[in-house]
Amino acid sequence: MLFHLPYVSMHKILLLGPQGSGKGTQAAILSEKLGIPAISMGKLLRDARDSYEEIRIAQEKGELVSYAIVHDVLVERLARPDCEKGYILDAYPRSESQYRTTENEVFPTAVIVITVPSEVSMERMRSRARLEKRDDDTPEAMRRRLEIYEEETKPIIEKYRSMGLVREVDGTGSVEEVAERIYNVCITKGEC
Repeated sequence: MLFHLPYVSMHKILLLGPQGSGKGTQAAILSEKLGIPAISMGKLLRDARDSYEEIRIAQEKGELVSYAIVHDVLVERLARPDCEKGYILDAYPRSESQYRTTENEVFPTAVIVITVPSEVSMERMRSRARLEKRDDDTPEAMRRRLEIYEEETKPIIEKYRSMGLVREVDGTGSVEEVAERIYNVCITKGEC
């Protein structure tokens, strides 16, 4: 006998992928389509730099901010009323420590992984650094973030994959093409 789960109107989507894969752009597009907030951990942490010296130092070196600080910043954001019907969490969790710290607060309905080759990631990060004049986008920091993704984030993705939550999406091509792929996975196929 087959059981069908009722349609879940709450979307708690984790959007992962290497830096420069377009997570922030795609989170904003999906947020508008679903009517739920896109929460960028990078933006949350950049906004909190003045309150936490450790955040500023870690970002300048291309390192991850301590999971305790990230946890506090995230939990405060998820408690806001606009998250009651769901959210899109951009680039979190990125490490085993972050995963363990928030596994009791973050129960995703889907994990979308945007895949791009490392040379595409590097070029996109270089373009972003020129356009946005971000001081945390030095070549050394960019390379280090891609190394961290390989070493620390990919194992987290595998944990979610073992739970049947991962939906991989090709991140190459135009913004519109990638958005259509994500929409197809989430909405058309109902996998988010």
